[in-house]
Amino acid sequence: MDELDVLKQHWNKDNNFPKINREEIREMLHKSSSSIVKWIFAISCLEFSAGILLNYLSRKYWREGPNALWEDVVYVFYYVVLLIFIILFFKKYKNIKAEKNTKKLTEDIIATRKLVQQYIYVNFFVITVEFIQGMWDGWHNIADTTVRDGAPTWVEYSLFIGIMLVLAAILFSLIALFYYLLYIRLTKKLHKNYKELIQLDH
Repeated sequence: MDELDVLKQHWNKDNNFPKINREEIREMLHKSSSSIVKWIFAISCLEFSAGILLNYLSRKYWREGPNALWEDVVYVFYYVVLLIFIILFFKKYKNIKAEKNTKKLTEDIIATRKLVQQYIYVNFFVITVEFIQGMWDGWHNIADTTVRDGAPTWVEYSLFIGIMLVLAAILFSLIALFYYLLYIRLTKKLHKNYKELIQLDH
């Protein structure tokens, strides 16, 4: 429970508890929203840096074959898009930190939530494309390694598909958990601040 929640619980129940006015609550919501967006910006920067490092290691130690160029193109496009999102997150942080008008502040909060949702959709899309590409490569590797013994059997293909489905379920569950813990929880807090600001205005 954050400081604002504690104040809301006690300021009308306890006569000895310091009374705060509407403007002070608004200022707390303002600071809280600014802090949340700053965290979103910082986490996206760390994610961007980690992605570049993993891509470098992949390129250096594992990536090879005819699809290497295609993968490089996908990664360059992906990181350009992520960099745009990071810049937009930083701009939203600066806007919310400097904003004094409640109406404009709530608009910035809503815009930031939508931006985070778009960011997550883009990440899921690129991860899905990469996973499909990996499945395609694996499918052809089965054919290549068994070509001397004839075409792969339906058992081999069935086993491959089953393994890929299990891996897909695990991978996307972990990714969904990652984004929930780091981004969705923050945007929920941001939405809570938005509702509080709307109530203050009325």
